[in-house]
Amino acid sequence: MYISKFQIFNYKSFKDSTLLEFKPGINVIIGQNNVGKTAFLEALELNFENTPHKNVKALLSKKKDEFLPLSYFSNVDVTFQIKKNDIYSLIEQSIICVSSDYNCQQDLDLFQNWIAQPNVKEICVSNYKPKESDDSCTISLNLKEHQKTQIG
Repeated sequence: MYISKFQIFNYKSFKDSTLLEFKPGINVIIGQNNVGKTAFLEALELNFENTPHKNVKALLSKKKDEFLPLSYFSNVDVTFQIKKNDIYSLIEQSIICVSSDYNCQQDLDLFQNWIAQPNVKEICVSNYKPKESDDSCTISLNLKEHQKTQIG
């Protein structure tokens, strides 16, 4: 499993990073000092804790007559390229699980049909909202076939 696509919104100096694509193997991030390499790597954890951006001035438009609304929350969309064996391994390790209070048989059926298809899958994890009072969470999965489901 590897991260195949990555996009940052409203985090530090990133208003919208545009869609960044990675290839299997080693991907190298290079650049001058203070261009956002560390912020880019820190943004990976934004799907697991919602931290507001810290540099609002850097996100403001350079044109005085252009208004760009800023979201209070930072957001990152991460797409994973995953093989069928990886999915089964995640299920066996209980990393992908279903909460008991969520009636999700239709979602589970959709997920099982989806993993029964060809070997390589893409999963885009977005809108992760951890609940501080609960051990469970809800993740919105955008499946490659453009169907959406929630696993909670």
